[in-house]
Amino acid sequence: MAYVFQVATLPALLAVPLIVLFRIPRELIEVLAVPAVVSVIGTVWVQACAWRETAVRSPREAQPPLGYLVAAAIALLLVFQLVLRRGIAFY
Repeated sequence: MAYVFQVATLPALLAVPLIVLFRIPRELIEVLAVPAVVSVIGTVWVQACAWRETAVRSPREAQPPLGYLVAAAIALLLVFQLVLRRGIAFY
């Protein structure tokens, strides 16, 4: 059960502040409530499916270095905030 917490629950909870950064120029209810509700519902769903599993394999073989993932997230956040925040004219 602790392994499922490390693989599913903890990342879902830690992702909420990061998701909020990508949704910032909106109303507070849209920025905070939607990611929190979706994360809670998704985590409960994953936990419910994991309770019936007995054997678990470690996915540690093919993980990219954490630095690449952080750099990709920062680059994507910069695109969202610097390019897409002001909008794109489609005319």
